[in-house]
Amino acid sequence: MNPGFAMAILRLTMGQRLGLGFAAVIALLAVITGYSWHQMGELEDQLRNVVVENNRQLETVHRLKEAILAEEGYLLRLLLADQPAKAQALARQVDAAHRSIAQLGQQLGGVETAQAKAQLLQALAGYNAEVMQIRDMLDIQDRYGATTEVNIELRQQRAGVFTVLDHMLAERTAMAAHAVQQSTASVAAARYWLILLGAATALIALLTAWRSTRAVVRDIGLDLDAAVSLAADLAAGRLRLAMRRNAFPAGSMMDSLLAMRDRMMDDWRYRKTVAGAAAISGRDKLVDGRTRQLLVLVDGQRPLSTLIEVFGETAWPQLRELEALGFIERAEFAAVPLPPEPARPHEPVHEAAGLVAEAV
Repeated sequence: MNPGFAMAILRLTMGQRLGLGFAAVIALLAVITGYSWHQMGELEDQLRNVVVENNRQLETVHRLKEAILAEEGYLLRLLLADQPAKAQALARQVDAAHRSIAQLGQQLGGVETAQAKAQLLQALAGYNAEVMQIRDMLDIQDRYGATTEVNIELRQQRAGVFTVLDHMLAERTAMAAHAVQQSTASVAAARYWLILLGAATALIALLTAWRSTRAVVRDIGLDLDAAVSLAADLAAGRLRLAMRRNAFPAGSMMDSLLAMRDRMMDDWRYRKTVAGAAAISGRDKLVDGRTRQLLVLVDGQRPLSTLIEVFGETAWPQLRELEALGFIERAEFAAVPLPPEPARPHEPVHEAAGLVAEAV
């Protein structure tokens, strides 16, 4: 992948990445639909050629064979006709069969190749010439010569026509087999490309979902429900001191929420109430142990973070308990910067001693 393109993708917002990913999925689905439509159209054309056109030609070939055999049969019966009316009826049947042969020959010649058409027309011309010769012999009452022509010459001409028609049948059968092979290959290719495009679509969808989820987790730092719960706890004053900022990516929502918690701890200050001061100075020990020590250090100046640093995380529930007892209360505190004192480089010992005394 081009590094510049990758950087451009990384600079996109999460919404833009989602839009780009789903646009790619929709585009691939459109390609799949178009390709399927095109392949189905080609398969339809191939099946039409195989089923409709090829079968029509095969039917025409068989009808032509039947017409030739029928004409030959009518001629044989005409040779044996002993009544003028019967002979006229058979002559009409011979003429009808001859016209049918001519029409079917034209139909076949119109769709076959030039070579097959020439062979068919040549074979039919020889057959028709032999039929006309037999008819002329019957007109002059040469029944013996006509019978010889029917049994020998006409059958040879009919065999020549059938040879051409059988060759056409074989070519049509081969064309049908080739069309079936092409259809099978087209179906296999369509199946392959559909699987490939479907896999690419699924991969892009999964990649988009994974990248989006990863971006959400990175931006939030934790499960969204956990982040919402933390925000609700902070709003209610529950600080969740066990959570550490270093457990979450820098800049994430959880990091920001915990940074807000830390700022709250730096800004929150508690001071003693009158009851709290009395609890320390009175003889009745209303508070004991570490809680008393904590109450002593609550002076309205020390931030919550300092108290937690000194007493540990247990300071927070103790402070909440003291607040519930009415011994301490939240104090509004605003740090006012003091004017800087002039430097006294000649008194480093006195300065250090003052800091120590202040700490004590």
